[in-house]
Amino acid sequence: MTDWHVEADDLDRYAAGAASGIGLASIESHLLACASCREALRIPEPARNVDAVWDGIVTRVDRGRWIFTRSSRLAQVSLSSPPLAIVTSLLAAVLGVGVALARVGGAGDATAFLVVLGPLTPLAAARLAFSPRIDPAGAMAGASPLAASRIAAMRALVAVLIACAVGALLTPLTTLSTADVAAWLLPALAASAAAVAIGTFIDSSLPTGLFALLWIAAATAWLRAAPPGSRGASVDGLVTTRTAVQVAMVIVIVVAAVLTVANRDGRRAGWAR
Repeated sequence: MTDWHVEADDLDRYAAGAASGIGLASIESHLLACASCREALRIPEPARNVDAVWDGIVTRVDRGRWIFTRSSRLAQVSLSSPPLAIVTSLLAAVLGVGVALARVGGAGDATAFLVVLGPLTPLAAARLAFSPRIDPAGAMAGASPLAASRIAAMRALVAVLIACAVGALLTPLTTLSTADVAAWLLPALAASAAAVAIGTFIDSSLPTGLFALLWIAAATAWLRAAPPGSRGASVDGLVTTRTAVQVAMVIVIVVAAVLTVANRDGRRAGWAR
C-alpha cells in the first residue's frame, strides 16, 4: 500500500486517454499496486447505456448490410444476412438448373429430379439458417441476451419459402399436375418445419440428416418401382401420395409451427458449434 494516490484530475485524463509520457507510466505503475485508485478509476456504466448498447447490437444484427434495411422486418432479419442470401440463392439455382438440364432428357427426368431434390433444398436452407457461419447472430447467441431462436427461425422461414417457390415454378417443366405438387412440396415443408422447430431447442444437424436420408430412401423406392422407361412419368407409388401420409405431414407442419412460435424467444437455440 502507499499513502500517495493519483489526483482525480489525473485519473480523468488517464481514463480519457490524454495522459502521456512519464505521467502515463507513473499512473499505470501506481494503479498496479493501488486498489483504491483502481476502484476510483472504474466508472460505473449507467444501466440505460448498457441497454442502449444491446439495443444497438440487436438492431445491427437484425438489419444486416443489404438493401433490406428499409423493407419489412421479416426481410430485415432474414436475407439481410449476405451469406444466407448467397447460400439460399445457390441452392435454388442448383435446383432450377438441375431440373432444366434434366428436362433435356424428357419431362419424366425433370420430374424425377424435382421430386428427389425438391424437398432437400429447403431442408438444407432451413438447417443452414441456424449455422453461426451464416450470420453473426449464431456466434453471439451463446453470450448475449438475444432472441436467437426468433432470428434463425425467421431466416429459415424465408429461405424455405424461396426454395419451395422455386420448385413450384419449375413444375411446368415436369409431368406433375397441380395436385401432384403436394407429393414433394408437403414433405419439403414438413421436414423443413420439423428441422426449424428442433433447431430452436438443440442442434438440428442429426435430425436434418435423418430427414434427408428418409426422403432419399422413399424417392429411391419410388424410382425403382417404376417400369423401365417410365420413371418420372407420374408420382404414382410415391409414399407421400397417400392420403394418410399427407394428413400426417400436415399435422407435423402445424405442430412444428406451434413449437417454433412457443420457443421463438429462447436463448439456448441450437446453434451449431
